[in-house]
Amino acid sequence: MSKKDNFKETIKIIKFFKEDPLILIFHIFVGFLCSALVIVSSYFVGETINLATTSINLNTKEFLKILYASLIIISLYTTYWLLNTKLLIWTIKLSYRSGSRIRYAIFTKLLNIPISYIDKSKLGELMSRTTNDVDMMIANMVQVVFGFFTSPIIIFSILVTNFIISPLLSVVAL
Repeated sequence: MSKKDNFKETIKIIKFFKEDPLILIFHIFVGFLCSALVIVSSYFVGETINLATTSINLNTKEFLKILYASLIIISLYTTYWLLNTKLLIWTIKLSYRSGSRIRYAIFTKLLNIPISYIDKSKLGELMSRTTNDVDMMIANMVQVVFGFFTSPIIIFSILVTNFIISPLLSVVAL
């Protein structure tokens, strides 16, 4: 399959999501938010480790800073987990709604095929194509849609973080 055919097939799949644009927008927004949470959490982990390792005499003030930073890290990762779980639930709902639309499209196609084709083919073959194949497609769609929106956001976030940390090293790495 050529890249042009892959693009056409991707556009066909995206058209099944057109009735849920709000969920797609929230998906992108929450994806950016999750990436930001991971970046900020990583920063706090580094600062906490630096504070803990550079403190020779750990007094109460430094201990409270480490404890406070640890609580922030735990709350950031918990928020990330909750948002990521909500994102996955939205993706599953979106996939099942799209699967219903795909089933309806297949059903309307089956209504228009000639009776002679139905007489020639096995009933189990038609049932398998309309149920099992669509169910497999829905199950795979959850992973594809989740990755389709999440992967570019993660790559973009990593690039931005790298350029913030060391622009020269980022340019050399690219």
